[in-house]
Amino acid sequence: MRPALLLPILALALGCGETSSARRCEPTDNTGCPSGQQCTVDRDGAPVCLPPAATYAEGAACEGPEDCGEGLGCLRVLGVARCLRFCVPDTEAPLDPCADGYRDADEGGHPLAAVARCLATLERPGIGACTLPCRPEEATVDCPAGAACRVEDGLELALCGAGGDAAVGEACSAETPCAPGLACAPRFGGGVCRPPADAEGRCADEASFAQVLPGALHPLTGGDLLACVDCAPVGYLGDPPLGHLICAAVVDADTAAAVCAAEGGGLADLRRVDPEALIAATGRAGGTPRWIAARRVDGAWRWPDGEPLDDAPAGEGDCAVVDAAAGLAARPCSAGAHPACALNL
Repeated sequence: MRPALLLPILALALGCGETSSARRCEPTDNTGCPSGQQCTVDRDGAPVCLPPAATYAEGAACEGPEDCGEGLGCLRVLGVARCLRFCVPDTEAPLDPCADGYRDADEGGHPLAAVARCLATLERPGIGACTLPCRPEEATVDCPAGAACRVEDGLELALCGAGGDAAVGEACSAETPCAPGLACAPRFGGGVCRPPADAEGRCADEASFAQVLPGALHPLTGGDLLACVDCAPVGYLGDPPLGHLICAAVVDADTAAAVCAAEGGGLADLRRVDPEALIAATGRAGGTPRWIAARRVDGAWRWPDGEPLDDAPAGEGDCAVVDAAAGLAARPCSAGAHPACALNL
């Protein structure tokens, strides 16, 4: 496992950092406080002794240390303040410091407490937090209300972060997060908000592909986290290289052209991309043909700019597809096929 990235965190607590308890108690093992009190941290991240809340509530939203049970601090990670366990950061083995001391969900713990990692640290060296991962498909269970399950660069797991306002189909980034319940799926240097796939990688909408959210793994299965996209990037193809998409819906040729236009491009042009490369890249479409930009107009096959095709497609119909064997074929424009899009990047 690669060394872990440590996230800076803020403490949300009452009091100041120069109390006597700040000099004598240790949050990471909850020692040094009078009976009936726990060692937590104040707003400056300094240790302080306070009575714990009656409820354990690991992972719950909080406003101060009085909201958190024994062994927990009210700590803000990615803009979300939660009751989290303390730990001693270990970048080589971030799971180890959090392997003990957690409670199962039926004992007041978090559903993913057993796989928490010591990935966040206060300014004082040696005080970290057992950061709870999340599952995009279970964000309402794993994250506090209003938070979103986010994949952040440099981390190997998704974390609950402040939810944004970006809706389905809108652009997203670390600075413009998606609304809770959505995932930011990558799209040629940017991102788009899409619903997450379920734990088995399935999408409720049949007109969607499951796309990997790179950089993070499912905290329980170790598999990829997935979002359901209507059009999936397949890479930069052709000469000059253009970003290409394959869209999940099986639609007629006019609808396919409109789909590609809405994505910021047009149907693929075989003068710029080899059909074998197009089929290899769009393998998730299986045996269903892919619409391309050529059409028969007044009996002649042409590209949108009017240039004739070198070889006329075989078959009946006035619209062209590439079939699963990378062959060029004619089909009725009202038939169904996947849009293969080239973007104007």
